[in-house]
Amino acid sequence: TNKTITNVRREFAEGNVRYLLTTERFFFFKRYKLQKVQQVVFYECPLYAECYAHYLNMLTEEGAVSTLLYNKLDGEKLVRMVGEKQCKQLINSQQSTHVLMAE
Repeated sequence: TNKTITNVRREFAEGNVRYLLTTERFFFFKRYKLQKVQQVVFYECPLYAECYAHYLNMLTEEGAVSTLLYNKLDGEKLVRMVGEKQCKQLINSQQSTHVLMAE
């Protein structure tokens, strides 16, 4: 219910809830902005790039980080998020970990 969502969001912002699991479907229909987000983990590339940007824009706390797990089969989704040039570099790299930074 909306009341439950409001209560959980408040508890999260106050630090009483440390982890909040959400889905791309929830984002698509609700588009809530959460406060005091310190870390976002994507277990796969979002279908919609705007979902990725929305969650990254919630990282306003100092030291906040985002983790994205992807593989070579995620190229089509990844290109929408980081662009074609960056996507090719990530997919074709021999490294298993990459750090992307934005200012």
